Amino acid sequence: MTATYRATGAVATPGRIRATRYRPWRVPVGIQSLFAAGLGALIGWAEPIVGVHLGSLSTVFIGVLQMMVLPLVFPMVAATVARAPSVRAVGRLAAKSLTFFLFVTTVALVIAACLAAVCGIGVGAMARVASVRTSDSGPCSQV
Repeated sequence: MTATYRATGAVATPGRIRATRYRPWRVPVGIQSLFAAGLGALIGWAEPIVGVHLGSLSTVFIGVLQMMVLPLVFPMVAATVARAPSVRAVGRLAAKSLTFFLFVTTVALVIAACLAAVCGIGVGAMARVASVRTSDSGPCSQV
C-alpha cells in the first residue's frame, strides 16, 4: 500500500511516513543566541558577582564547541578533497578558501577595532605586569 501526495507527487510507503507537528513555541537559534547574550549582559550589569560565578558555564560551552568542531569540519574537508576531479582543483579550492578566510578575518578585526575605539572598551583597565626591568645592563646598552 502506498500513499501519494498531491502537492509533490511523492510516493511513500506507510513505514516511512514521518508526521510533522506544528510547534509554535519553537524559537530560531539566532533569536535564542541574542536572548542569551542580552540575558548575560543584564546579569553582568545588575549582579556582577553572579556573572563571575557563572563563568564556568561559558568555559564548558566553549569546550563543547571546540570538541564538536573537529568531527564536523574534518569529514567535510576530506570529502571535498576526495571528490575533487584533479589536484589543480584542490589547489584552487585551497587558495579560494585561504583568501576568503583572510578577507573575513581582516574585516572582523577592523570592525572590532572600530567598535573598541567608539565604545571605549578597555579604557581605565589596569594591566598587571609581573616584572619590568629598567636598568641599562641590557645587551643593547653597551653600544
